[in-house]
Amino acid sequence: MGACILKYHELNGDTIRPDGYCAEERAIYGDQSLAVPTSNPELLESFRSDFSLSRQSGQCGLSIVVPWLDSGADEAKNDFGSESLLLATLQDYFWPILHGKLAVTIQPFGDSTPYTLDQQSFSETFNRLCSTGRVDVKTVRRMQSLVSLANSVLAGEARPFDLPPCPSNKPGWLEGSVSDSMQSDLRLALGSGATVSVSSRLTVRMKSGAALEDTFACHLRKIDEFNERPCFIRDGIIISDVKSPKLHGYSAIVHIQSGPLADLLGDSENPAHTEWQSSSQQFKEKYVYGGVVIEFVSTFASELLKQIFSANKELDKALLIDYFSDPGPEAESGKPEKPSPKKGKENPGVPPILPRAPIEGRPRLDQISGGFRLAGASPGVISGSVFRVRAAYETSKGNAFKAYEKPDFYFGDGYLAVALEGCEELESRLNLLAVRVVGDRFSVTVTGFDPNRDLVVKFDLIGLMTVKEPPASRSGEARE
Repeated sequence: MGACILKYHELNGDTIRPDGYCAEERAIYGDQSLAVPTSNPELLESFRSDFSLSRQSGQCGLSIVVPWLDSGADEAKNDFGSESLLLATLQDYFWPILHGKLAVTIQPFGDSTPYTLDQQSFSETFNRLCSTGRVDVKTVRRMQSLVSLANSVLAGEARPFDLPPCPSNKPGWLEGSVSDSMQSDLRLALGSGATVSVSSRLTVRMKSGAALEDTFACHLRKIDEFNERPCFIRDGIIISDVKSPKLHGYSAIVHIQSGPLADLLGDSENPAHTEWQSSSQQFKEKYVYGGVVIEFVSTFASELLKQIFSANKELDKALLIDYFSDPGPEAESGKPEKPSPKKGKENPGVPPILPRAPIEGRPRLDQISGGFRLAGASPGVISGSVFRVRAAYETSKGNAFKAYEKPDFYFGDGYLAVALEGCEELESRLNLLAVRVVGDRFSVTVTGFDPNRDLVVKFDLIGLMTVKEPPASRSGEARE
């Protein structure tokens, strides 16, 4: 038995309805029909022969046949064959295959050697596919990093770290979620190239039922010049299109095992199991702060790296003294200073409060004609520092960055001129630009914004990446 749903279309002058069935129709209640599986021996034998099924009559099981695939307008760019099916299997099911929970055999047409994917043959088959040269380099590198990370976790090589539980009402990061000692240990472990597994505990709250605590893990490893989003695995299923920031210089797998958290995320998934969506009314009516849980898990890897590489968490009132160094209006000349309450008396032992000298070379953001410039130098800026810059036009009310829309501008549209000195671009999309410092000093100059609108720009340090060979400066280069 089989079914498919297409669109209304015409074939040889006849209009074809969207619903199609491979089945027998049987009358019900005299004037209705129901599609039921066929048991006709001749039809079943013809079906097995036409589609080369190995399962014979009397053998129980499930065989799935996809008789037609839409290759799109340009068939050359939408090739579907054994190798593309193998790549899709590797990308979507590497985790259960490496854990011995799934085995796949793909038989190409003709007498070609079949591809076998199981726990023992995974590496050999993966290398065989890569050697064909038909898989792009970026995909190969991403898969190699994920498979290597998964094997490291499976072999028990990952160093474990446990974060304190999130607040029971809704998950979130707290002051001290990553202690100073854990920060130091994680930095050392990641810097040495080791794999770390950081576990987080949160509470899943349903509107009807008890609150349930659950745990998930984030596996991390440092990989130079790597710029990909984390891989999210929910109960063995890879959720491919989770909205999550890219990680600069790190490979990550966020793993959610079977439990209350996996149930919540599964309830939010679209039919294709590629996204977590909190907008459906059914989901909102079932969970308390369900959307917050999804946001916490989706951004966990990037936020964790920010926590690991953040500076000292003690309040630093002079932190921005070199960004906003204007001392204010000068005192009027000749005006006497106000005497202290205890005139003529001194306070021995109390040192005077002096302003801290600004750190030389710390990055400074300046407004220039038609845009902005971000610049800095050592020792305030370390080579390998990764900075993220966001821009938006000011609004009369609300958050300017939330109000940003692509028609306003976007980096890479040809109208904005971006000049980089002593740094290289890692990411450029919409209103976000990420660069990595590769020298003793750097500058990012962007011009071409609407002169009739007020521009808001923010930047932050999001991590460090080792630079092996600094590329040549691209001073004044305008990129499309």
